[in-house]
Amino acid sequence: MTGHHRRQQEFEAFYRQWYANGIRYGRVRYRLLRWEAEAATQEAMAQMWVKWEPLQALDEENRVRYFLRIVQRRCVDIIRDNVHRRTAEDLAHDRRSGDVLALSRGREPEVTDGEALPENAYEITELKELMAKLPEQQRLSVQLEHDGYPAAERARLKGISENLERQHLARGRAKAKKMRDEGTGE
Repeated sequence: MTGHHRRQQEFEAFYRQWYANGIRYGRVRYRLLRWEAEAATQEAMAQMWVKWEPLQALDEENRVRYFLRIVQRRCVDIIRDNVHRRTAEDLAHDRRSGDVLALSRGREPEVTDGEALPENAYEITELKELMAKLPEQQRLSVQLEHDGYPAAERARLKGISENLERQHLARGRAKAKKMRDEGTGE
């Protein structure tokens, strides 16, 4: 058997063993949809194939670590793209409708009648206006924290250190509180 065939067979064995694990890792650890986890795993496998020859010198454990690190990076990229896409879609929708950026995951129901106005509608409007005035990094930190992402995941999504992410969140909260307390919104 030639070196090329042996290399191909070794990679196929690795692929069969770790492809499903890569998908599971993306779905469980990063809460991705199945097709997103599959895309991340396929990209990681493609990178593994390109670098397979030097990776053969590593033991199995280090190859697996390398593979999972690639999957992790692809998952974070997908989440980051989703966050930016969602934010961009929200901004586009808000510009069309005349609203500011929504803070929550879902939008409030459309109000068609003054009697259907929720009790806290003015607070919600004020909060949205304050959020729109925060710097982008601080607004994104507050938004992701509201969506339930812990500091470590928020930092990975934004591509910054966890300490810097905590600073962005604290500064964003403090600035929003100060603007609300002053009633200026500036």
